[in-house]
Amino acid sequence: PSATAGTRYPEDGNVAMASSSPAHMLSNPYLYLYTFGSFSNGLFISLRGPIIPELATRVGASSPASLGTYLGIGGVSGGVFAIPTGLLLDRVDPHAVFAAGCVLRALSVGAMPLCTAIWQVNALAVAQGATLPMIGVSIRVCLVRVFHERCAAALNFTMGAFGLASIVAPLAFAALDASMPVHGEGFDATFAACAACYVALALVASVAKTPAERADDGDDDGD
Repeated sequence: PSATAGTRYPEDGNVAMASSSPAHMLSNPYLYLYTFGSFSNGLFISLRGPIIPELATRVGASSPASLGTYLGIGGVSGGVFAIPTGLLLDRVDPHAVFAAGCVLRALSVGAMPLCTAIWQVNALAVAQGATLPMIGVSIRVCLVRVFHERCAAALNFTMGAFGLASIVAPLAFAALDASMPVHGEGFDATFAACAACYVALALVASVAKTPAERADDGDDDGD
């Protein structure tokens, strides 16, 4: 029999690459979609600390420490929603969950400048925390489906973007806030820009077919 018998080759480059070379991994557009998704997670997490002083002022907190619950609730929410998100991903298109997470994050992040009380901030923290597994776990599911034997390398690549966001986000917020003529405008502009990015990511994720769908489309009985 042929040495390539049983090998599944990609249709239009949309399923797992037949070759496991790094070049094939880096040429796959899905890698960059999921990398930007991972960057968005890092962006969201890394901004929560720097915005606390301004947020505390806006909601009338006695000190920034009063918003410690905001940080904690977001983390707990992410953990609580991780299991139902995993169960959902067993039944629903991962890109649909990915896109829904981006939309929910766009709404919950975009609403932050409108908050005038701590309870409102904490309520948004629940929604924001829920988006962490919706986006992050969806990305991991898709990485496995696309890259198979190179999924670990692809995951490390996307997590590098997460780390990069952790460095870039606080610096960008500080620079934007300092450049605004009116105090507080940088806060508003930051959340507006983040919300716009999440909407754009949701649109791309909803338009792109998931790897599983394209693998099924290219499958046949002769494999």
